[in-house]
Amino acid sequence: QLRRALVMVHDLVVTAIAWVFAFYLRYDFAPPESVRAMLLWSTPAAMAVFGASYQWSQMYVGIWRYASVPDLVRIGRAVGLGTVLLLALLFITVRAGDLPRGVMVILPLLLMSFLSGPRLLNRLFKMRHEFMPRADDGGRRRILLVGAGDAAELLLRDAMRPDARFTVVGLVDDDLKKQGLRIHGVPVHGPIATLAGTIDHLTAIQRRPDELVIAIPSASREQMRRIVDCCERSGLPFRATPALDDIVTGRVQIGELREVTIEDLLSRATVRLDESAVRTMITGKTVLVTGAGGSIGSELCRQIARFGPAKLVLFEVTEFNLYEIDRELGRVFPSVARAAVLGDVRDEVRVKAVLAEHRPDTVLHAAAYKHVPLVEQNATEGVLNNLLGTRTIARACAKQGVGRFVLVSTDKAVNPVNVMG
Repeated sequence: QLRRALVMVHDLVVTAIAWVFAFYLRYDFAPPESVRAMLLWSTPAAMAVFGASYQWSQMYVGIWRYASVPDLVRIGRAVGLGTVLLLALLFITVRAGDLPRGVMVILPLLLMSFLSGPRLLNRLFKMRHEFMPRADDGGRRRILLVGAGDAAELLLRDAMRPDARFTVVGLVDDDLKKQGLRIHGVPVHGPIATLAGTIDHLTAIQRRPDELVIAIPSASREQMRRIVDCCERSGLPFRATPALDDIVTGRVQIGELREVTIEDLLSRATVRLDESAVRTMITGKTVLVTGAGGSIGSELCRQIARFGPAKLVLFEVTEFNLYEIDRELGRVFPSVARAAVLGDVRDEVRVKAVLAEHRPDTVLHAAAYKHVPLVEQNATEGVLNNLLGTRTIARACAKQGVGRFVLVSTDKAVNPVNVMG
């Protein structure tokens, strides 16, 4: 509160100085007696009017150390409003012919300089270490940014902090307009295809990077594969920045670098689960999963339990697998009602009895052999289990009136070249 009060006093004092100085400039530092007399009462009035304008324009919500364009906009808005209000006040109290109009042109320019100048100088002083060349990197990890866009600029800002764990030695970008320029004093090289040459150049000037950081969150899969290929050929470790949406929304910080994932390189976009539709299908409903103890079936059970079904029926032919998944779900999701049922999907009588007892709203059928070589060697069992077993459970669900039957299939079914497909 004391610091804010001092800032307000500073602004009122410079307002008074600017007001008087504007008159002296207008009259070449020799104002007539009538003007000097008017200044005696108009100066406090100007301070009051502009003080109210500063408050209304929220000039005191910013911190001087981080003064930037939004703060300058607020100052400009406050000065503009105060000038209009003061002009109206003077027209009411002073005859229009006696009002030196040139003052109202000079005043806003002086105020913008007097109000914004100290704020920007204060920021420059606080950030002086960021502009001073370092004799060494102080043990910081050197990184070379691939990309010179918004994400790279944010990362550069993060690297300017005194407690940053890394320092940026350069940027590489394909944009010809950026190559040869600097961002926050860091040079932009390029193109990305010459990444190895850029690293050699930095090595020659004793600035060899320890790591590469891909700072192009908007890159397409094709672009990402090309960039990753260049990074791999460089022989240096590499990571990537988070998505810009995650940074802007505050879910992650720009400095939280991540490993490049397979989703970054796939030729197709990642399918996002529509959880609202899944919740409608599962929450408060009875769901039965066949093959509940298998690798796929057990994961389905874990995901289903997250959405709070009324009851989760675990149908599994292997006793140990059924015991394991039932025990795990009981520990992780104790509030979810479960029924552990031993049975074979090929046993039509057993399947019908289970459906009649539990009356599921949805059945997810994941009971199938999935090991390609084994199914090739045991084709008869593969057909009996995967094909006839599916027919048995599907027919039973239709007769029982199950609302939804989901077959968890396999990618081997696309252009099949083996028994399982």
